[in-house]
Amino acid sequence: MKKEMFLKNSDVLIFETDDAKFKFNRLTHNKKISYTVNNTLNTIFTTPNDWKDFKINKVGLNILCLTANYLHKNLDIIPRVIDQLLTMDNDLDFKFFISLEKKDLRFDDKYDRYISYLGRVELENLPILYSQMNILFMPTLLETFSTTYLEAMFMKVPIVASDMSFARDICGEAALYCSPLNEKDYAEKILLLYNNKELKNSLISKGQKELKRFGDSISRTKRYLEIIKNI
Repeated sequence: MKKEMFLKNSDVLIFETDDAKFKFNRLTHNKKISYTVNNTLNTIFTTPNDWKDFKINKVGLNILCLTANYLHKNLDIIPRVIDQLLTMDNDLDFKFFISLEKKDLRFDDKYDRYISYLGRVELENLPILYSQMNILFMPTLLETFSTTYLEAMFMKVPIVASDMSFARDICGEAALYCSPLNEKDYAEKILLLYNNKELKNSLISKGQKELKRFGDSISRTKRYLEIIKNI
């Protein structure tokens, strides 16, 4: 009912990614004019004077997982990825930094050595947090648009992500993609990236290029105004 009313009362449809637009139009057989207006990087990242410190206990390999606690975020795979990393390199000095509380996930206590539960991270703390990370880990199974990908690209943190169409739509060639439910694949890609400086630099460089596709809040606003004028 909501979907039918939404379509009936809309003159045009605006999506944040081409992937979301394509899937919606295909599933609903939508014939109305549709546009894509990407989300953009928050201005906090381009105003260093507003950054606030965020201290962590760094290790050899610091893996960031910025997330909310939803089933589709695929967070239950993290302990299994840890197991795989230890199997592949038992001497690896690594830790996952997760933006949740321990009680949110209830992972076995044996994984505490390899996880730092950060809790909620304020926007002003994000740039400094990113600057201390080696990899962004994004195993999510469902998104429309996540600015986390853009944040990592801007802060030059290479990305290991689930191989989903929405992730490829945003990241392009600026990520290593993994079979979404395959913990071994994630672990292999993490180690590959950690041990290959050339690959790391290549992903960072590609991330800087991909970022240019998304513009800023001003260009985003102008795009909305252009669409409104044409209605």
